[in-house]
Amino acid sequence: MGTEEIGKITIDTYRSTKSFAATGLFLRDVHGILSFKTSMGVSIKKYIQNSKSFPYVLSDSVVRGIANYLKIKQHIKINSRDTHNKRIMSLRTNKLFRDINYELRTNDYLKSVAPSESNLEIILNKYLAF
Repeated sequence: MGTEEIGKITIDTYRSTKSFAATGLFLRDVHGILSFKTSMGVSIKKYIQNSKSFPYVLSDSVVRGIANYLKIKQHIKINSRDTHNKRIMSLRTNKLFRDINYELRTNDYLKSVAPSESNLEIILNKYLAF
């Protein structure tokens, strides 16, 4: 299997899963590619960013963090006296903003959206649209 074919499979798999880890597992389990990095010379994330197939690529931790934050926020709207989850929400929010600020420093695609609590849904929807 050539590098062009591996690259095409990687992009197609990422398009359907939106996860680098799931893409790597798919390549390993289905196609027998033990290490994408050794066969292609770059990581899956760098390959997808360089392929220009996607306008921007978020790390898996940011996507999971935003989804988790939105779930906890909805739970707290219903259960306003749940102090345990309020604390969890504040800790996750801080970690999420650290991750998003790291993404802002390393990539140009989120410059138009400032990281704030009201913009987290916008960032997630913008990412999942592709």
